[in-house]
Amino acid sequence: MKKIFKTIFFIGMVHAYGQVLFISNNSSVTVASSSVLSSVDSLINYGIITNDGNLVMSSGWLNFGTYNPGSGRITFNGLGEQIINHNAQSFSRLVIDGGGIKRYLADIVIENELQLINGFLVAENNSRIIINPAASVINASDASHISGSVSILNRTGPFIIPIGNGVRLLPVRVNGNSLNATFEVVDFGSPQSFAFSGQELSAIVQNRYWRVQADNGSLGPGQIGLRLSGDENLPAVSDSRLAVIQSPSSNIFFRPLGSVNHSASHIEEGFVMNMNEFTEDIITLGILSEDIVVYNAISSNDDGRNDVLLIWNIEAYPNNRVSIFNRWGDLVFETRGYNNDTNAFRGYANVSGNSRLPAGTYFYIIDRGDGSPRVTGYLSLKN
Repeated sequence: MKKIFKTIFFIGMVHAYGQVLFISNNSSVTVASSSVLSSVDSLINYGIITNDGNLVMSSGWLNFGTYNPGSGRITFNGLGEQIINHNAQSFSRLVIDGGGIKRYLADIVIENELQLINGFLVAENNSRIIINPAASVINASDASHISGSVSILNRTGPFIIPIGNGVRLLPVRVNGNSLNATFEVVDFGSPQSFAFSGQELSAIVQNRYWRVQADNGSLGPGQIGLRLSGDENLPAVSDSRLAVIQSPSSNIFFRPLGSVNHSASHIEEGFVMNMNEFTEDIITLGILSEDIVVYNAISSNDDGRNDVLLIWNIEAYPNNRVSIFNRWGDLVFETRGYNNDTNAFRGYANVSGNSRLPAGTYFYIIDRGDGSPRVTGYLSLKN
């Protein structure tokens, strides 16, 4: 018996009513440009749908066949919970409206546009929303965002990842070129017992963190930022003390990115942006300590590891003076405006010559230059 293949073209406005709109595997449906196919109840597709117009879904979408996104828009505007099983295919333009939860059961690729008006895309089965390089995201807010993983492909920033927890938009801002990464917010609702470096940080966000997995291992310097939402219960501080901080995924212990430089963060359009490369998968926001901390083990062999005497927060005191003495009390190094970079101790004397100092124990005095008590201690120098 010869198989019959049906092709249906929708032109104009078509409303489908009934329990289910079923498209069989013998059918091909095309929604023409400037046309609307509106389904009040669920649509199940085993055939082929080509969408160059507007497909409007008020209930479930179960796509077991082929969906050719064309140039069309698909809108989910149901007032209640909707199921989206798109069978790991693409949408050209996806619109979320109507309020409520839209549960997506498989990966969805956004080719051109994601418009978030009212309602939440909520992941099931570890599914992701994948945003193509040229795709735009419009209108993300507390009322409409993605509660799940979002991946960007070969993205050139700045770009804002529209993730949240189903109540608040908790976005991530990325800057850079050819970025490939997956983002997710892990929200606990109530404070947890996250540990942090008490020398470098005075407080951190305890109710959530963001997981960032970069496909190339790093997003690079200055590439990532987070925004305070107002429910973190952090003390009020100046913007200069806010920072993106990180932790290894196996042990929730947070430290700043670029742990010796307060200027490693800055505020950009409401986001706290890092200026240093992150090396761990888990990040959140913290408040940098105002204390002076000296990392007192250095080596002067120029191997790129511990080559400089690092002094945490020294750049907050531009009138500082750092003095270093040998074990006999002789001054061997002294400078003003120490900055851990161009003006720093690298194991060489700068008093009575510029010779490499022998390995051993030395003593330092740090005068902040603001009238506060001096910081004193010792350092271990290895060659």
